[in-house]
Amino acid sequence: MTPYFRRKAAASRSRIDAPGLGIAFAVINGFFIVLNDAAIKLVAANVGVGQIVFVRGAAAVVAILAYVGATASLADLRVVNWSGQALRTGLMVAATFLYFVALRQMPLADITIFTFIAPIVVAALSPFVVGERVGWRRWTAIAVGFGGVIVMLRPSPDAFYWIALLPLASSTLGGLRDLITRRITVTETSVAMLFYAMVGETALGLATLPFGWTALGASDVVLLAGAGLLFALAQFLSIEAFRFAEAATISPFRYVSLVWAVAAGYALWGELPDAWTVAGGSIIVGSGLYIFHRQTLRARRG
Repeated sequence: MTPYFRRKAAASRSRIDAPGLGIAFAVINGFFIVLNDAAIKLVAANVGVGQIVFVRGAAAVVAILAYVGATASLADLRVVNWSGQALRTGLMVAATFLYFVALRQMPLADITIFTFIAPIVVAALSPFVVGERVGWRRWTAIAVGFGGVIVMLRPSPDAFYWIALLPLASSTLGGLRDLITRRITVTETSVAMLFYAMVGETALGLATLPFGWTALGASDVVLLAGAGLLFALAQFLSIEAFRFAEAATISPFRYVSLVWAVAAGYALWGELPDAWTVAGGSIIVGSGLYIFHRQTLRARRG
C-alpha cells in the first residue's frame, strides 16, 4: 500500500468531532431514504422483492466502485474486522428483505414510523452488546416505546396490524446493525462497510432468480437504479454521521424523515397516517427522544 493510500485509509477510519456536520448528514440521510423507499414502492407492486434487492444492490455497487476508481481510494475497501463486516452485512441484508416485503403493502408513513423503534432497540440491547449501563429511567422509556409499538399494531383482535410485524423485525435487526456499526467504525471505512453490505444484498437478490423474475420496463430500471444510488448515498451519510457525532447527538434529527415520508405518501398515493399510527408513533418518538436525552446527560457526566 502506498503512503498516500495509508494516509487516506487512516483518515477515513478516524472519528472526528463535528456534530453540526453529523446532524446535517443525518437529516439528508432521512430525505434520501424516503426517496429510495418511494421509488421502491412505485415498482414493488409488479416486481419481486429479490429482483428489487438485486437491481438496487447492483446499482449501488457500481456507484461505489465508480467512486473508488475516480478517487483512487482502493485502500478504503480494505477490511480489518472481517467478522464485524460479515455480521453487519448479514443483519442489513435480512433487514432489507423484511422491509421491502412490508413496503409493498404498508403506507410509507407507517413503515417509516416503525423504523424509529431501532434506537429503542439499540438502547435495550446496548448493555448486552457493548456493555453500556442503562438506568431505570431509560428502561422505563424503552418499555413505553414498546408500548407505542403495541398501539400501532392495533390492540383489537379484529384489526391487528399483522404486516407491521415485518418492519418491526426489520427495525430490530437494523438496531443491531447500528450497534455493530458503532463498534467497527474504529477500524473500518464507511466505503468498505457500505460496499460489502451492497455486495451481500446483490448476491442474495441474485439467488432468487430461480424463483422467477419479471421483465422490467425502462421506468422500472430507472427507478430501481436511482433507488440504488440514493440508498448508497444515504447509507454513506448515515455511517459518516456516526463518525462525526455521537449517536445521542444525531439520532433525534433522524425523526425529520417522518416529515418527508408523510409528504411523499400523500403526494404519490394520497396516504395519511390514521389515529392508531399517530398515537403509537407519538409514543415511540417521545420515548426515543427521552432515551437520547438521558444518553446525552450520562455522556456529559463522564
